[in-house]
Amino acid sequence: MGPIQPKNHEFPFKLIGGKSRRFKAEWFDKHENWLEYSKKKDALFCLPCYLFKSECVRGGDAFVEEGFSYWNKKQRLNEHVGGVNSAHNLAVERYENLKDEKNSIQTAFHGFSEQDKKDYKTRLEASIIFSRYLLRMGLPFHGHDESDESNNQGNFIELLKVVCYISKDFEKVMLKSGPGNLQLIAPSIQKEIVNCVAKETLKLIFEELGDDLFGILVDESSDVSYKEQMGIVLCYVNKQGIVVERFVGIVHVTNTSALSLKSAIDSLFDEFKLSMSSIRGQGYDGASNMRGEFGGLKTLIQKNNSFAYYTYCFARQLQLTLVATAKGHVYVVWFFYLVSDVVNVIGSSYKRRDLEEMASFYPYDFDDVLVRVLSGELKNYIVDVRSHIAFVGLKGLGDLARVMVKTKKNVIYPHVYLLLKLALILPVATASVERAFSAMKYIKTKLRNRMCDDFLNNCLLTYVERDICESVSIDDIMYRFQNMKSRRGCLV
Repeated sequence: MGPIQPKNHEFPFKLIGGKSRRFKAEWFDKHENWLEYSKKKDALFCLPCYLFKSECVRGGDAFVEEGFSYWNKKQRLNEHVGGVNSAHNLAVERYENLKDEKNSIQTAFHGFSEQDKKDYKTRLEASIIFSRYLLRMGLPFHGHDESDESNNQGNFIELLKVVCYISKDFEKVMLKSGPGNLQLIAPSIQKEIVNCVAKETLKLIFEELGDDLFGILVDESSDVSYKEQMGIVLCYVNKQGIVVERFVGIVHVTNTSALSLKSAIDSLFDEFKLSMSSIRGQGYDGASNMRGEFGGLKTLIQKNNSFAYYTYCFARQLQLTLVATAKGHVYVVWFFYLVSDVVNVIGSSYKRRDLEEMASFYPYDFDDVLVRVLSGELKNYIVDVRSHIAFVGLKGLGDLARVMVKTKKNVIYPHVYLLLKLALILPVATASVERAFSAMKYIKTKLRNRMCDDFLNNCLLTYVERDICESVSIDDIMYRFQNMKSRRGCLV
């Protein structure tokens, strides 16, 4: 059933407020994706809200129950629609998904011409490019009013309009020039594209990690809608010998007990196929639910992996102390510069450390045989690097790891390099997670406080790891999107 066309029906008049009034057919033009008219009741209904009223819509809405027929109150139509995240728009989104499934079967039956495929690919590529731009900038996709009469239809559509204005060839296949049921501008489509971008970004991160060892940084914070979110960062040494910390997502937790946080981490590890046995370091704040000796998160993880050593993050307290003190004392500033230099010198010299107080902490990685192998390997390593110009003037363990990879010493001395990686992935501070929470406040604002958890996670991941996101192939995103479910469009 679709809206009655004005040429096929004469809408009756009725007396309202002392005036004879009736429904105006042009209202269909603005609300054609949901407005339905009942001849029998001479009233308007919202079909999507009626279909999903048990899930989305509260009771008492005339468009869902008895029908709306107050023809003198046209503004009630806009009030029913509400904002971008309203219950009505959620119902419309679900209704459009149902129609997508039905139409995809019809499209597959009738087939796409080669020109149709080309045009569809152009629209999909453009949607991906614009979506990735908005993700990288942390900008919202949709506006409060995206009707044709609106002077601001939201960032996504406004970007499309700009490109259409610049390129006439592009204009021929986008927006109103494309098929009405395949423009790829619906909120549901955008969320699916964002999900694909996020999944491909994670794929590159986990390809970089491989099956190597890593440290885990965890913290929790409330978002703008007072939902408790747990952020997770992985710390590892990449293939170039560089220590990196990658944000892999946030998880909404119902409470901040250690058991709830551990359960959320387990779910995340299962989803990404990570092994708890590969953790070699944990970094949290000083809250009891994190570092408690009996029921804290670090203790629960160490029950599964005793080599996941915990480091208490003193970064915040230290920073506050240093800032307050150093501002008024020049000698204090000089002192910490000196301490930094001393640490770098000592950290760069394996001769000055007993690397064998350290291998014993990791019996899973260094058994008795490998400890003896390490001892002999270490002697040759020290002699070798002393005579190699590339190892002169290094400023820390990070530089050492990078140069070892560059000179292939990590292949010659694999056990020394493994020990070096174990030292590097021990967390020092949870600053990376806190930076992600700072970004969350930029992504989920008061105007976007109804973002669902999945969409928030996908937007935040691609915003924080924008360098990885930008390197994802558009073709990979495109084919992941196409394979998510049956589509009306066809790429090949």
